[in-house]
Amino acid sequence: MYKPYSLFDDIAGHSRSETPELVKVGKNDVRRHISSMFVSALNSGDFNQIQSFLFAFMSATSTFFVNMPLSREFQISPIIAGQGPQQFTHYILGLHVMFPDLIIKLLHTQIVTSALIRETKITMDVEICMTK
Repeated sequence: MYKPYSLFDDIAGHSRSETPELVKVGKNDVRRHISSMFVSALNSGDFNQIQSFLFAFMSATSTFFVNMPLSREFQISPIIAGQGPQQFTHYILGLHVMFPDLIIKLLHTQIVTSALIRETKITMDVEICMTK
């Protein structure tokens, strides 16, 4: 399931005793599809579907960070951060209320996981199109 690798020498030329392990995410692993499912749920415009998705796949301790450098006419804070699916659901609801024609396009996804911890970090770069 995972492929170990070792760093033979550190900067000083001494060999390291610990060997960090990389975890390979399989082709059919759900983590590979979460970002496209996320975008599909948000583009549906169905608030119940969005809320169900976020509560199913987002842990209560997970954090989100949004950086939207928009002009002031949109009246949205450029940087928003929060924790948990409930706060993220409220953020998405606010976006849909203010911009009902909101469309999200997935640009890039990065999955970071480790054998040492059971958490997976999924970073998504999205493009948001909307009119005022």
